[in-house]
Amino acid sequence: MTLKFKTFALGAAIALASAAAAQAAELSSSVVPDDGKKEETRKKADLKTVVFATDMTCHNCVKKMNENLQFLRGVKDLEVSLEKELVTIKYDPSKTDETKLAEAIRKLGYKAEKVETSSSL
Repeated sequence: MTLKFKTFALGAAIALASAAAAQAAELSSSVVPDDGKKEETRKKADLKTVVFATDMTCHNCVKKMNENLQFLRGVKDLEVSLEKELVTIKYDPSKTDETKLAEAIRKLGYKAEKVETSSSL
């Protein structure tokens, strides 16, 4: 082997070893994120639920409620029951509140009377 080739081979080996060492250091120093379940559980625990009695009369009313309420800021889950004439909303209290949700229902042309439930007491 020539001196140039030995120098090149040695330089390449050093570069590869340095890159591997840097990558190993980066991996060992980085925090491995959990699967997100703890964060998801915490977020679900922060949600509040409110139930409103409405005066819906048909499936078009249900459709109108679903189409308009599910995209409101802070709404995380929505259940509209024509049979019970109730709208159950799970929401993030840091982004909206019961007053804003009730007002949104009223703007659609329906009454929005809060129903006290055992979970909201």
